[in-house]
Amino acid sequence: MSGIKFREDVSTETLTHQERPESSKRTASQYLKDIERATTNLAPNEEALHSSQRRADSYWQYMKPRILPYLRNLCQRILTVVITLAILILVLLLLRDSEGLPEQYLWSEATFDWPQVNPASYLQPFNTSFGPYNVVLDGHSHTTYSDGRMTPEQSIQWHIANGYNAVFVTDHNTVDGGLEAERIALEKYSDQIVVIPGMEYSCCRLHMNFININETVPVGPPVPTDEDIQAAIARAHELGGLAIINHIPWSNSTEFGWEMATLPNHPSLESLVSWGLDGIEVVNQATLDEPSLLFAQKHNLLIMTGTDMHYPYVAANAWTIVNAANFSKDSIMSELLARRNTFYFDPTGTRNVSYPPDNPAYYRLASLLTLADFFGSFYTDMKGMYSFQGTFCQPRIFYLHGTMVAWFVGYIIIAHIFFEIGRGIVIAIWHGCKRLYRYVREDQNLQLSDNVSELQ
Repeated sequence: MSGIKFREDVSTETLTHQERPESSKRTASQYLKDIERATTNLAPNEEALHSSQRRADSYWQYMKPRILPYLRNLCQRILTVVITLAILILVLLLLRDSEGLPEQYLWSEATFDWPQVNPASYLQPFNTSFGPYNVVLDGHSHTTYSDGRMTPEQSIQWHIANGYNAVFVTDHNTVDGGLEAERIALEKYSDQIVVIPGMEYSCCRLHMNFININETVPVGPPVPTDEDIQAAIARAHELGGLAIINHIPWSNSTEFGWEMATLPNHPSLESLVSWGLDGIEVVNQATLDEPSLLFAQKHNLLIMTGTDMHYPYVAANAWTIVNAANFSKDSIMSELLARRNTFYFDPTGTRNVSYPPDNPAYYRLASLLTLADFFGSFYTDMKGMYSFQGTFCQPRIFYLHGTMVAWFVGYIIIAHIFFEIGRGIVIAIWHGCKRLYRYVREDQNLQLSDNVSELQ
């Protein structure tokens, strides 16, 4: 409305302009200034808006060639970090799960040079009325032929150092380790120890030693039926061996992550006896299985103990003792068949153990494997107890730790922000140094020119 009124005023002024005195007439320049002044007074906000827009456009034109390259480079750096991390995580996890990686210790260099252990020097036999004995036996051990870390000869040396002069070598699902240990003992240690070959029949229902056999009893499937187990026991008997059920407390303990036994559907002792079981391992490592011991005594079963030795740094906890007619495999087995044996038990275990030297090859990969373990902690992949037949005994559990991954991504973002800030500071300092350098150089050149001019 004010614009219309302005034009009405101008029109009236134009119509009466001829009637005014000459002195009151305005020049054209004054007229234009009045219009400009009126226009300025009419729309000050619009002019300020246009001015701000022009300044913003001018600033954007100044910053555009600087910001856009920075954003492109930032995206490239972020993409590079993401791709690099993805490749690194994949490679590290594949490395961690690959076979044939060097182990942390040089197991083959383990030695056992301590004074020979004598359990009778500080222990009483379980059957205190048991008379003299000449055989100190370990009824359960492993070598590199299955999941042990000591060779058959190292196993012999370990047993001699820990006071044994007889041992059952019982690798998982194979008698080969026992046969090799027997051969070495006969060649090198015949006056120190008797090796009796055996195997540990291993599956997802039970672990059972077949001792005094000379060939492997067929195993399988991973979850055998009652008939499969009965057939395996019968075959061990055909080979002249005995069947000893192992570590029942461990087998029936709850497997971590599942509300089920480590070896699900373990046969009862009553069923095993009806299938031909000969004995029970009542001591395994530092565990005394009292219910099984009472059951064995009630049913006149062979009572056995075992170190279940896999590593050189484990202690000896139990020694089965026998008074054999002579120092031979057949004589020892005769006494066991007659149930004429007892044992020493030390829940603390012997003090002397062997720690093999570090493996340099392992430490070449140790930092990478540690990183692999870190990234592996982003998820849980539990398979359960191994069946020793290529499968596992519990259903697989896999889940991603989403919260942990989210925090890790957040920390990466924060670290990248600090990196960008640090990078900006370094660039600013660098450019400042360059400008200072140019200024100093120009000042030096100017002084040089002045000096030359003065000389001229």
